[in-house]
Amino acid sequence: MFDTVDSLPVVFWVALVLQAIVCAILSGDLADKKGYSSGSWYAAGLFFGVLGLIAAAGLPTKSALHQTGSAMLKKCPDCAEDIRGEAFVCKYCGHKFTKEEAIAALGWALSKGGLGERLQAIRTLTVMGDKSAAPHLIRALAEADSDPSLSLDESQWVDNEACNALKKLGDATMIPDLESILKRGERGMRWQKSVEVLAGLGEPAIPALIGALKHEAVRTSAASALEGMGDPAIPHLKKVLEEGDRAVRRIVERILKAIENR
Repeated sequence: MFDTVDSLPVVFWVALVLQAIVCAILSGDLADKKGYSSGSWYAAGLFFGVLGLIAAAGLPTKSALHQTGSAMLKKCPDCAEDIRGEAFVCKYCGHKFTKEEAIAALGWALSKGGLGERLQAIRTLTVMGDKSAAPHLIRALAEADSDPSLSLDESQWVDNEACNALKKLGDATMIPDLESILKRGERGMRWQKSVEVLAGLGEPAIPALIGALKHEAVRTSAASALEGMGDPAIPHLKKVLEEGDRAVRRIVERILKAIENR
């Protein structure tokens, strides 16, 4: 009987330590996903237990503006110092990065990093303004909705920022990749954002926007974009009247009528 009583404090302290460790891990993970320091919140979960975990769960997701306020950093392979992501020469040792190395490093952060790292990588790629960044940004747009490491709100942040970056690049060579997103038959933010990027690419994107009319989820957005194209869209739209299916033909007729009545 006395042995059992004496063992109770040991069991209690073991359970308390295990609970603290679990709360620390969960708190740090939640904070990291919302753009906060995982180390600080790990400590909060460790010392305050369930209360620290509750506090971490209640943290608001930091805005994109806050997340992108500091530049994305990368480590120099020669001197191991952190330098700006868009830099091509290390200010500490003079190591020269190739453009491909810089963009590849940012592309990795864009697909594997936390929310803050992804948003910072998008901002840095936008600042660089190199069209070779387009495939990384398109992949971010295509995969954010289905990434299990991101919450719904976080994936929408990534979609919005990737969309804005792609519009700024304005590279018509990205049209086939954007079309492939629409052809996958998947609904979600990525569809709307793909149409939004296509609309900003002008006349070269007209055939892709006409193809988007087949998808009910983005039909209204695609029709509005085509109407905004005006006269350059008319020959493409009239061709659809001869070859398209009945549902699409009705939409095209309305678009043509709206353009002609301007």
